[in-house]
Amino acid sequence: MNETKIILASKSPRRKELLATIFEQFECMPSDKNEDMSKKMKITELAKNLSGQKAEDIFSKTEGNRVIIGSDTMVVLGRKIYGKPKDESDAFSMLKSLSGKIHKVVTGIYVIKFEHGTKTVLCDAVVSKVKFAKMSDEEIWGYIKSGEPMDKAGAYGCQGLARKFIEKIDGDYFAVMGLPVHKTYEICKQLKVLY
Repeated sequence: MNETKIILASKSPRRKELLATIFEQFECMPSDKNEDMSKKMKITELAKNLSGQKAEDIFSKTEGNRVIIGSDTMVVLGRKIYGKPKDESDAFSMLKSLSGKIHKVVTGIYVIKFEHGTKTVLCDAVVSKVKFAKMSDEEIWGYIKSGEPMDKAGAYGCQGLARKFIEKIDGDYFAVMGLPVHKTYEICKQLKVLY
C-alpha cells in the first residue's frame, strides 16, 4: 500500500503552524510560481486561482499518492489588491492606506487529492474584514523597522506586532493569518483525507 503524502505548497511558518492542527505529519514544499494578480476575475475566484497555481505547481513536481494543499491571502481595500510589499516604502504606503479603515482579507484554499491514478480537486475562498486603528507615520515606520511586514500580504501579520493596531476582525482569524483552518479541515474530510 503506497502511503498518501500530505504536502503544504508553502514555506510560510504561519501556514505550517496552522496546518499542524489538522495533520500531525506533512511536508512543506514552496512553489516558485510567480503570482499573477492581473487576471480579471472576482476577488474570491482570484484567491482560489492563485492558491491553485501553487498547488498545481507542486503537484506537477511530485509523484505517488498525495494530497497537495495550496493557500493564498490577499488584502483588498476598495478595488486595490495588496500582495507582499516590494520594499519598505511600498510597505509604508500600504499601511498608510489601511490606517483607520476597514479592509477585506481574502484567503483561497485549494486541495488536490491524487490516489490510485485519480485526481480530485476542491477549492474555496474565505472573506474576512479587518478594522485598523489610525496609525501615525512614526507608528508605521516603527512597525516596518521590525521587519515583520516584508513577507506578508498587505504588509502586516495579524498574529504579530501589528495586532496592537487591529481594532476588530469580522470573520475567520486563521484565514487572516494565512490558512482557513476549519475550511481546510472540512475540504479534507470531504475528500476523505480525514475521517
